[in-house]
Amino acid sequence: MNILITGATGFIGSHLVRNLCADPAHQVSIVTRAQSNLFPLQDVLDKFKVHQLSTSANNIYSILKEEKPDIVIHLATLYLSQYRPEQLDEMLTANIVFSTKLLDAMAEAGVKKIINTGTFSEYFAGDMEYDPVTLYAATKRAFEDILHFYVNAKGIKAVTLKLFDTYGPFDYRPKILSILKKAIKENQCLDFSPGEQAIDLLYIDDVITAFKKAMEFLETNPQSRHEVFFIGSGVSTKIKEIAMTLEDVVGKKILIRWGAKAYREREVMKSQADIQRAQEILGWQPKVFLKEGLKKMISEEARKGHYI
Repeated sequence: MNILITGATGFIGSHLVRNLCADPAHQVSIVTRAQSNLFPLQDVLDKFKVHQLSTSANNIYSILKEEKPDIVIHLATLYLSQYRPEQLDEMLTANIVFSTKLLDAMAEAGVKKIINTGTFSEYFAGDMEYDPVTLYAATKRAFEDILHFYVNAKGIKAVTLKLFDTYGPFDYRPKILSILKKAIKENQCLDFSPGEQAIDLLYIDDVITAFKKAMEFLETNPQSRHEVFFIGSGVSTKIKEIAMTLEDVVGKKILIRWGAKAYREREVMKSQADIQRAQEILGWQPKVFLKEGLKKMISEEARKGHYI
């Protein structure tokens, strides 16, 4: 299968590229920006083809015509939980303009299948009623609305995976586990909110399996138009409990002043994926739960010399 991936140098993208390149049945190509850092993929650089986007990204049309991939996996995004006015153009360009050019280029090249990536932060109350937590989340839904046009008018077949929080080894994103690990390593004391907010954490291996199941679904269900699935562990865990579990796994105490900070504006107090449709239709379900995932993460990082 010929697969084109955007966002390949990010945490999820790099793990997905490495996994797909291990299968000789796949031909993988990626699109990058001039400023993209290929370091996360340095051990497999000879396994895939790289296309660099022009400043305007208009060469995505020629890239799609050259590659004619069987499927596009769209992970590229600009995540800003908060933004400055001067960042607004960049976020809209990344999340809406480029993404729309990608779909338009697919339609022009006769490429019919795409896996899109959405976010749980489209649901502030955690009840699956659309209420974007941030402008970033609103841009993701705006693109999904544009995707509907290409599905209905251009015959694109799509799966959108709405991901909940993800984690795994060598995740350098400024997320809860990275912050906690850094505090352990540097013996820092952290000022946190009261820590009662509960999140749904999914280990990277299960995330990759979800993408592969979505690929299989698009290949075997040509009549499908656009299916949306929530991808998470299906379990909600409080931040305090996550910190305690990590302490137990590494055998070290994390210095935290709980309640030293207030909750953020529009803090999501509970997120938990409803994974029933993914189980029933994709045949996917998570297999690695929190404590096991933390052990795997710490073990893999230690194996490559990253100790805490």
